[in-house]
Amino acid sequence: MDHDTMARPSPVPAAGEPAGADVRDRDRTPTGLQTLLRDPSQLEIHFQPIVATRGGCVIGVEALSRFPDGRPPDVWFSEAADLGLGTALEIVALERAIEEAALVPPDVYVAVNVSPARIVDRRLRDVAQLATRDLVLELTQHVPVEDWDELRAATGCLREAGVRVAADDAGDGYAGLAHVLNLRPDCIKLDRALVRGIDNDLAKRTMASAFADFAREIGAFVVAEGVETEAELEAVVAAGVRFVQGYLFGPPGPVSASLQAAFTVHAPPRALVVDDDSIVRAVVTSTLDASGFEVVGGARDGAEAVALARSCQPDVITLDLAMPSMDGREALPLLRAAVPGAIIVVLSGSEPGPTLARLIDAYVNKDHAVQGLPGVIRDLVRGRHVA
Repeated sequence: MDHDTMARPSPVPAAGEPAGADVRDRDRTPTGLQTLLRDPSQLEIHFQPIVATRGGCVIGVEALSRFPDGRPPDVWFSEAADLGLGTALEIVALERAIEEAALVPPDVYVAVNVSPARIVDRRLRDVAQLATRDLVLELTQHVPVEDWDELRAATGCLREAGVRVAADDAGDGYAGLAHVLNLRPDCIKLDRALVRGIDNDLAKRTMASAFADFAREIGAFVVAEGVETEAELEAVVAAGVRFVQGYLFGPPGPVSASLQAAFTVHAPPRALVVDDDSIVRAVVTSTLDASGFEVVGGARDGAEAVALARSCQPDVITLDLAMPSMDGREALPLLRAAVPGAIIVVLSGSEPGPTLARLIDAYVNKDHAVQGLPGVIRDLVRGRHVA
């Protein structure tokens, strides 16, 4: 779970609600909870994208509950659990998430947080199994598991119905490790406490790598939560993590036109690298390839670049200015005409000047900032996708 995340309900008997709970607790049930259970439309669902590091495709979203009085979700779920209504509220949250996900493209999975105490309840499993879209149930580790055999049986039934299971909060203490070892989940979500500052912490990077290796062995995938900086992103990618979630890629929000555009799955951006120096071409190609771009060609001068651009139609062009034969300044308007929608980044030791600046999307000094090039391009691509 990421910032302002969904609930961490307090423990209740795993078998479901106590006998007679609806009658015994009716008089002390908060009015807001009674009203919401009668009218679930009051529960607002926000979604946060889960992104592939290779190419920036949105492959999933996490559904997060937002309650009408503005109180944190954990307060609501805790109160409901104390009153014997924990399963009822989690079913409402699951049903609302599935309902709101109708606006999310069908090839983007929807993840919903569920406590282990609820997933063993047949009523919640019936709702999940009837979902007509790709669904992942994230099991939080913050509620103790009293019967692992019962939990494994419940998750087995869900998997048979096509519902995947994720171990949430991995890396946050022993309980997270126990969930991963006992569940053999389809997805492992690295806790944001593990991801925060991972670029400056060797122990965290080593642990993330261990989870990535373990996931490959059991056929699972790993999502790093709470990614907020380019440095953290680069660190989790280097650790072998291929999917990320966090404010670097967007906060949670309702499904709006802009978010729907962001949810659209895109192929990896295709790049053309233009530079007369073969070493620079190799370095830029390697840097882009490691960050998930598909390099479709390399050109030694402007004329070759224009010909390749017309045939390959790249999404991104990195362009040196000082080249023999046709230089970048002469080639730039021709490239813009050949591929009008391409992102063109001048990668040169000298700035393009105000006239050429109107034809490009960004300038990066290749003598100082080649390693930062993927981040610059990702920001430009991301801006195009949500514009």
